[in-house]
Amino acid sequence: FRQQEQITWYLMDGLPGLLGAAFDARGNGAYLAEYAMQRYGSSRVQQVMPTEGWYREHMPPVKAALEDGNLVDLPKDEDTLDDLRAVQVVNGVPRVPEQRSKAKADGGKRH
Repeated sequence: FRQQEQITWYLMDGLPGLLGAAFDARGNGAYLAEYAMQRYGSSRVQQVMPTEGWYREHMPPVKAALEDGNLVDLPKDEDTLDDLRAVQVVNGVPRVPEQRSKAKADGGKRH
């Protein structure tokens, strides 16, 4: 956890024009999300807790933007694109499934 903290501070401190950041605040990420919000302020750091309600609210605009071709600046990173392809409809709500997969780049755990 300390290494994640060190990397986060290094990156965020090194971006003088940083307008905001979002952290997964579920599980182990809650610590870093809370600490980052305290360090950089609640106006710059959002603590995201992707629940079914969160997905219900946020996924329709993402889906529409993908279908309309409005997300033209997606990273050309295979793992990131695979994350978007992994979205499934669960109980009528499009979301990233809870099961974990392996990253293609290094074999590490993803979602």
